[in-house]
Amino acid sequence: MAVFKSERLLYMPKVSSRYLEERKSEIVDAAEACFLRKGFHQCTMQEICRESGLSPGAIYRYFKSKSDIIAAVIARSTERQAALIEEARASYSQAVRALEAIGEHFFGRLEREGMERVAALELEVWGEALRNDELRATHRRQFRLLSTALSELFGLAVEQAGIRSPTTRPAGLAHLALAIFHGLQLYRALYPEEVNVREVLETLSLLLQARLAESQTRSEAKSPAAATGVS
Repeated sequence: MAVFKSERLLYMPKVSSRYLEERKSEIVDAAEACFLRKGFHQCTMQEICRESGLSPGAIYRYFKSKSDIIAAVIARSTERQAALIEEARASYSQAVRALEAIGEHFFGRLEREGMERVAALELEVWGEALRNDELRATHRRQFRLLSTALSELFGLAVEQAGIRSPTTRPAGLAHLALAIFHGLQLYRALYPEEVNVREVLETLSLLLQARLAESQTRSEAKSPAAATGVS
């Protein structure tokens, strides 16, 4: 009997890792579409099956639960965001220009039609993360990934500006930008007609430039050369 099992395993068709990843991505696509239509809690596994065209058994091969699927949705979204940050960093020699391009992309998305549903889903996920330890851990990992990438870019902007002021903290700037973005998501979900995202983005850009310029002036004023008059 053991020999028979061995022979069966030997001749079973192999499934490539690429195929498995593509099928997993299809399930995440289907789940995301369902979540956007009905919300995380109202969407059932049966609806995800219908959307994906797969059987429950096929879906449970990749995900143990609906929470696992929403974690995969979060992870994929964050990976794409992190990749965009790295792409902007590689595309611009000046970090400030890269930050402006990133802001245009992320904040610009909030202006698109239908973003109310995306924002509402994000809020629902946050609420679930407060009750679900595994989902909260996933959310924290993704937040750290984004905040670290942004902090490094802000740090490069500070360095390129020649700023040596201890009051200019890249991590604080990164967290501020993320807090404003997430706050706008909340506003977009609750008050879509009352918030001008473009005004907020332009104001944030002006504040960043003013902060960097102020820190640069202070840094230059405290430098040994400035103090002694040496050129």
